Amino acid sequence: PSIQESVLLRPAFDHHFDTIKVSWRYFASRDTNALSVEGAWLDRKGIRVIADFTDGLNHYPDLTLTDNCPGKWERSRDIILSVLERLQAIGCRDAVIGLSRAPEAYFSNSECMDSYIRNIRTLCDEGEARSIRIHLQMRPGHMVKLSQDILDLISSVERKNLFFCLNSSHSLIEGEDMLSVLKLAGDRCKVVLLSSPTKDQFGQTYNAHAPISSSEYNVVLQGLVQVAGDKTLVLDAVYGDRDAEFRDAVLLTGVSL
Repeated sequence: PSIQESVLLRPAFDHHFDTIKVSWRYFASRDTNALSVEGAWLDRKGIRVIADFTDGLNHYPDLTLTDNCPGKWERSRDIILSVLERLQAIGCRDAVIGLSRAPEAYFSNSECMDSYIRNIRTLCDEGEARSIRIHLQMRPGHMVKLSQDILDLISSVERKNLFFCLNSSHSLIEGEDMLSVLKLAGDRCKVVLLSSPTKDQFGQTYNAHAPISSSEYNVVLQGLVQVAGDKTLVLDAVYGDRDAEFRDAVLLTGVSL
């Protein structure tokens, strides 16, 4: 469905939300004129759109931010820039990205970090030209997997439109104290993605992007919401139905309409 249809399918949307996060694939597959029309409707409704590139930044087959394969970054850059043009058409001003897994043995960590910094700078500059902010989130099991490391990387990139995105599920997997992370990030954090990890039968925590209300972490996540201040809070769970989505919205906002 379109973004407009997704909103209209939720009659209580206005009571709980003013922002919707959408995969980059949605924009890549649509014409800029159609996105402009949809953007006008979203603007009238006062709904903000955040684009998420994370699921595509997988080295292969989609997108990469490193230079370890000739031509792959250039292809990825061109695709991302074409999506940024479409984001501008719909009025989207924020995009979330994440780093990929560690590089192959022949591509050292220092070379990988240098290419991350260089290429993220390029994306930030292109985003700045279109009034789009870039939000970098940490991802468990990847080369840069702790929030402190992501914040250090953001400092190294040296771009004013690059911010830290706190992902609660990822942070909980790494055993981080999210309140401390939020305090450490300060104004560098503008967006918080809310979902929960899950434990398997062996007690191992994995990234399920599970709903919050049924999670053992629901009290911790409620506490995070209470101190988040003016951060943009986004439900980032995979929901089986809209009832589960509604339960999370009620839990975190206290609004039951």
